[in-house]
Amino acid sequence: MRSVAALLLLLTAASLPAQDTSCHELFTRTGLTQRSSLPIGSCGDCHAGSTQSPRVAARLGNPGGSKWIRGDEILIWLGETSNTEPGTTPASRDLSAVDRHAQAWTSLRSPAAEQMGQVLGKPGQLHRDRACLACHTSLPVYNLECDSTGLVAPALEADVRMTSGVSCEGCHGTAGDATTKDSDLARGWGTAHFALENWRHMAPAEKCRHGYLDVRSVTSRTKICVSCHVGNAELGRVVTHEMYAAGHPPLPPFELQTFEQQMPKHWREYHEKPAALRQEFEAATGLKPADPAELKAREMLVSALITLSESLKLTADLAAQTAPQDLVRAEWPEFAQFDCYACHHDLRHDGWRQQAQIKGRPGRPRLIPWPATLAEIASNLTASSPATPTAPDISLAEVQQASVSAPFGNTAELITATRSAAAAAEQLAHRLENSTLTQQQQQEITTRLLNAGTAATVDYDSARQIAWAWLLLNSATADEQQRLFPQLFLQLHQGRAESDPIPGSNETVTVIRIDPALSLPPIAGYDPQSFRAAFEIIRKSQPE
Repeated sequence: MRSVAALLLLLTAASLPAQDTSCHELFTRTGLTQRSSLPIGSCGDCHAGSTQSPRVAARLGNPGGSKWIRGDEILIWLGETSNTEPGTTPASRDLSAVDRHAQAWTSLRSPAAEQMGQVLGKPGQLHRDRACLACHTSLPVYNLECDSTGLVAPALEADVRMTSGVSCEGCHGTAGDATTKDSDLARGWGTAHFALENWRHMAPAEKCRHGYLDVRSVTSRTKICVSCHVGNAELGRVVTHEMYAAGHPPLPPFELQTFEQQMPKHWREYHEKPAALRQEFEAATGLKPADPAELKAREMLVSALITLSESLKLTADLAAQTAPQDLVRAEWPEFAQFDCYACHHDLRHDGWRQQAQIKGRPGRPRLIPWPATLAEIASNLTASSPATPTAPDISLAEVQQASVSAPFGNTAELITATRSAAAAAEQLAHRLENSTLTQQQQQEITTRLLNAGTAATVDYDSARQIAWAWLLLNSATADEQQRLFPQLFLQLHQGRAESDPIPGSNETVTVIRIDPALSLPPIAGYDPQSFRAAFEIIRKSQPE
């Protein structure tokens, strides 16, 4: 069995040389490769213990013991502690609550990945395939040398920045220093965030100049997540139809806060931080804290708009063939961008799939429908608000028309329509993120979800979006979720036990590997009438 000390020793291996950079726009290939990547062990001095430790507290600038952060973030990520507050006695280790991001690289060496590699003609090699590493590790792989088949050098199997999977830098940005004449900006956030006295109160744009991604912003946070969970062509993060056919698990619909709830929580929400530190922060930054319920609803809508925008951008980039050819093996039409169930369905004359389809020419599948489900609620909400009379028009009807006007869409029209709609959705998201929902608007969200749930036949993935949003806004317990929507309940903790090798060691560790058949009931069990009936019951229970 591994020890934390041994793991942190392994996680402090040397980094590749720094790259010339200055801070560029977030979420671009250039921006993510301009700084050197640090091993996760570099974070261990402050984030693998407890802020109750006098040494760590002093390092954080608060000898009294700062509780702004937890201090045991890496331990939670590794699954070496239960998700309890520092200083309390942890329960026994719960494998189902281990952060799956820590298993991202080792999953490429699993039996399922081995079988997938056999089909793709790369047996036992997916853990070196840059097309897979783009999402399965935090190490920017875009500039790494590889052979003609897209495989990086075997020596990188000993580089813990790759083998640690999706670790700190995957969400917070590449942390190492940059080569630049400006000594202040050359310092990466890996050292800047504790070396600079005012880091906590620094504006997000200034932190970005040190390579730090703004995880407080729901727009930024969503873009980070969906770059893999939906896809990002520029970053080479694309699950193609070929990959699905070879056995890649289907990417389920994405709803930011629903997925965040599936992670072992290594952060504190703002309202959970000590009052004295919040007051100090607000005085220094001018931040006005939001009501948690209002913030939850607003973040749900903003993340839905950004998810739609990024999905449309992905379609446009793949259709325009702008994806980097050294990373993305896709030709247009890329079938993975279209509604899977238009082709993969049971041959029933009166099946729900025919009823759920937007009417168009037979045999011409629409784009994946679920990203628009919650985004349309956000769009309609702002369009009907007197405070936003000039809300951007997302024009999804034009996207739909372009996608079915020819088999797999009229390419030129589709590129224009998806880029326009993506820009409008992102513009609306920024506007919404910087506003506050009124009580009336929050109630209208509830009404619109009820209307969507009781409308005509809803397709499977869109039903998941509607159900997850409802459960989120009503803070439903696990029992309530299972009772209301047993066919749609998201349970990413479920899986099968497997042994993972510890990189650089002869030891193994038991992990719970995600198994889609266990984490989410398959589509064959979905019944739209039962889904509608559940929402009818909810509607009747609502106060007049």
